Amino acid sequence: MRTLVLFLVLLAFLSACIPANQQKDDAPKVVVEEASRQPSFYPHETGLSWEYLPNGASLDADRLFQRIEGPKVINGEIYIVTRSAGRGTDTSSFRQYRDDGVYFAREEGPGYILSLNPPIKEFPASADLRVGQSWEGQSEAHITFTETGASRKDVNFITQYRYTVVDKRQVRLEAGQFEVYVINLESRRLVEGQEAEVLHQEVWFSPFVGEVRNEADQVLIATTAKP
Repeated sequence: MRTLVLFLVLLAFLSACIPANQQKDDAPKVVVEEASRQPSFYPHETGLSWEYLPNGASLDADRLFQRIEGPKVINGEIYIVTRSAGRGTDTSSFRQYRDDGVYFAREEGPGYILSLNPPIKEFPASADLRVGQSWEGQSEAHITFTETGASRKDVNFITQYRYTVVDKRQVRLEAGQFEVYVINLESRRLVEGQEAEVLHQEVWFSPFVGEVRNEADQVLIATTAKP
């Protein structure tokens, strides 16, 4: 669902200031490693990571990196934060992993915050993920622009979505061979009750591994999520 709103958020990246007393690049750095453990059916354990490249891209091209940063409390609710960086992206996505599925509730990026009410259901309960299964919903999206001095006004729209599991197959990628569920997504953006945009996307999901092909047609190159 991230690409559902990216076309609304056209923001310039801010240059980072480098402290004058910064250590030399070759100086030893503090490194923290998260303890590894068996991933969940929908992997969300802190420290898990994934790397993606566009389908057909050279293996030495810039990659999209995703990492589970762990839980965070917002307004009394606990969310699992996923950081995505690279290929022009630097966002944090907030999800809840419930007994009845996975819910995408919030995204933070350079200069904006996207909130979804109610959260979008991205996946059903693990026992319900099978070919032929479908689920749908509607959510009110609110984009707040946080960049200092920004002239943009907040944006509100309605998004309607429907997911359908259309296939289950074996695929071989650079990261290995996986059994995946092929999930089609159709989403509509409504502004003032009028249809403004329709998107058709496809995701390949492998249990205990995660998305091996995401909605932006980027495929898995490497991951620490090992079933």
